[in-house]
Amino acid sequence: MRKDRVVITLINLGLVYRNLGQLDRARGYLTKALALRPEQCETTGGVIALSELGLIEHDSANSDQGLQFLGRGVEYKSAHWLSPGRSRQLGNIGVVYRDLGDIPRSLDYLNRSFSMHKTLGDRRGGSKPIG
Repeated sequence: MRKDRVVITLINLGLVYRNLGQLDRARGYLTKALALRPEQCETTGGVIALSELGLIEHDSANSDQGLQFLGRGVEYKSAHWLSPGRSRQLGNIGVVYRDLGDIPRSLDYLNRSFSMHKTLGDRRGGSKPIG
């Protein structure tokens, strides 16, 4: 099996286990996916893995670590400044700050996310719940 397919399968397993609430298992699969292709973290799959790891850490009361993962995803997406992936990352960061009670910072990220969705003409992404 090609390495990129293994990475995608690991990410999908991580997503399923996160949805099942099995955060440790999800974290393990997503970490393995990133370890297999560290040079390609800026790809969509890598950014999804970073985003999911960020949300898992946040869900596990490790918001600082979660923000680090989410921030790495935003950095990688900066090469494609106006992308749905980047706008979702910004929205997820806004949700973490909202949950931490930092409403001004939350609004900043959520407004940037919304503006980017509008610029892209992404109606679904601009109205989709984040987090």
